[in-house]
Amino acid sequence: MATEPLSPRAGSLRSRQSFTERVGSLLHRTSSAGGAGGASASAGGGGRLATTGGGSALTPDQQRLAQFRAAVEAAGLHTQMSPQMIYAGDYPATLRRFLDARKGNLDAALKMLADSIAWRRLSGADEALSRPLSTEIRALARAVRPSSYIGFDDFNRPIFYERVGHIDHHVLEKSGLTDEQM
Repeated sequence: MATEPLSPRAGSLRSRQSFTERVGSLLHRTSSAGGAGGASASAGGGGRLATTGGGSALTPDQQRLAQFRAAVEAAGLHTQMSPQMIYAGDYPATLRRFLDARKGNLDAALKMLADSIAWRRLSGADEALSRPLSTEIRALARAVRPSSYIGFDDFNRPIFYERVGHIDHHVLEKSGLTDEQM
């Protein structure tokens, strides 16, 4: 059997639909030949590649996210979310975080989002970075709080090591540094 490129960008310009059809036909060929070791003949892959008619169907997760987005907008919460609250400028990803945190429960996720917006407004969390600490306070915080970046993990994310149990509280009390400044 000739090997076909699986990537939708490889080879000639092909649509996403033709890509899913190719994957589906390859899965079907593999499973009917008996060489897949139990691979499913369905191109659905848990709903990810399923197509209806000419376009892709939404997965259950995408449907739940769309319902949550509609509920957020119906409640008017989308206008109250600050830019600092929207993760990396990605509004759907931000909504997904709240929905995932409540295991897909729309009402609980909506309440959590509303509570988060209220807390951010009350505590001034969005303005915290616009009020930089003085160099003396930063130096003192670094001196009494043992922590450092120690490298990167396998996904190139920085690893921050903090020894919270070793904070020198006596120096903090003498200096007048508050928990909020820490």
